[in-house]
Amino acid sequence: LPKAATGAIAAALHLLLYLGPPKSRLGYDDVVVLNFGLHYWTDLSEQMRELLSWWTAERAARRAPRLLWRETSPQHFQGYGGLYSGDQAKWTSARHAKAFADSDGESEATTYQCRALTTSEALATYRADRGNNAVWPLALPHSGNSSWVGVLPVFWPTVPLQTEHPLIYWYDPESRKPGHGAVLRSNPGGEHVVYLPDCTHYCNPGSSLRLWTQMLVSHMRHWKHDHEHHVSSSGQRRSHFPA
Repeated sequence: LPKAATGAIAAALHLLLYLGPPKSRLGYDDVVVLNFGLHYWTDLSEQMRELLSWWTAERAARRAPRLLWRETSPQHFQGYGGLYSGDQAKWTSARHAKAFADSDGESEATTYQCRALTTSEALATYRADRGNNAVWPLALPHSGNSSWVGVLPVFWPTVPLQTEHPLIYWYDPESRKPGHGAVLRSNPGGEHVVYLPDCTHYCNPGSSLRLWTQMLVSHMRHWKHDHEHHVSSSGQRRSHFPA
């Protein structure tokens, strides 16, 4: 997200929503699912306030689509709060290493799984300003904006899902070529493959993605119901809303 107070945020949003190829341009009846608080969240509160101010004005002008904020999700790395650290490259996933060991008969190396978070860690991570804090006040029913701002509350349901990271890294034993997420290392005992755990980019397939999808469908149905109720009660012409 661009820096605040430079005009760059408004320019970026205008480009993203209105100036793409004709088939991808978004309008008042569309819905945008948005999140960007995982990798970059320094001073995000100021940027989020500017983004939401722009979005509110554009919505009032009947130009901007609805905004559905997906909460920044938890991570389960070994760092405090489950965050990624510089030592992450030294860690391997027990599930991945076992899959490799079972495939060629080699012994399983010492590994570290994506780990469970303590309640205090999860709470500290959730309270850190990663975009969630700025959006929630607008999404509350009494704010007057809940008809176009919503939140997918994925953080807390995903906290206990540290084991939902299926084996998607691969290794070709014939060419000895490691694939995505696999590293071939040599030591006095010979070559071996290290699989790096990743609970940020790869939760598919698994219950995490299914849970988030059901949340999305449920929220869309809620918005559609409220929209149709408003149209029928006000006698307005029924406009398009995503099914």
